[in-house]
Amino acid sequence: MQNRRPRSGGPSSSDGKTRSSKNSTDHGMCQREFALLPDESPAEWKAVHSMWHSEYQAEPGEPALISLVDDLAERDWIQRRCSRRYARVEQRLFEAESNGVAEEEIEKLERKLLLAIRYKTAAENSFNRALRIVEHYWAARKREGFAERRAFVHEQNMADTIVSRRWKDGRAPLLYGPESNQQADPNASTLSANDAQPATSTLKPETRT
Repeated sequence: MQNRRPRSGGPSSSDGKTRSSKNSTDHGMCQREFALLPDESPAEWKAVHSMWHSEYQAEPGEPALISLVDDLAERDWIQRRCSRRYARVEQRLFEAESNGVAEEEIEKLERKLLLAIRYKTAAENSFNRALRIVEHYWAARKREGFAERRAFVHEQNMADTIVSRRWKDGRAPLLYGPESNQQADPNASTLSANDAQPATSTLKPETRT
């Protein structure tokens, strides 16, 4: 059995650690905390952020949705950043090969291109996961809103049915709201069990002679 080489724990020298610590600010593809790079436009970031909040109608009263959409916007920005980085490295490699640059430099650019592809793929997968989470939350919220609207419509239909039956029976309709205590007829009979039943038509079909 061959002895496996221990996994690299990262750079050990002070210079290597210094260079490694600047990776996230150099290309920004593996940031632990989201931040704009010096060459990125705050106005463009604000436009992307606002676009996603407008898309899912994230309002101040919904902190859960706001947090999810914020995360989605950040992941979208990072995948765009990775795509730009990949395009730049690919262009540099093309120019190096066209200008007959030394093979060592070309190999170095090829390694950078492979790394850019890895970061780009990871960023796209991360964005897609965040998008699925937001879509799931959004769909659940829409279902809850539809159920509330359906219950309200049902209550309104029942109220209309009760009023219609009381008018048909010659009784004053029940009033709802703050005006009911002032306008309701004190002699009107109270709600009976039959009032809750849907009104049916008493018209008989016309017979032909």
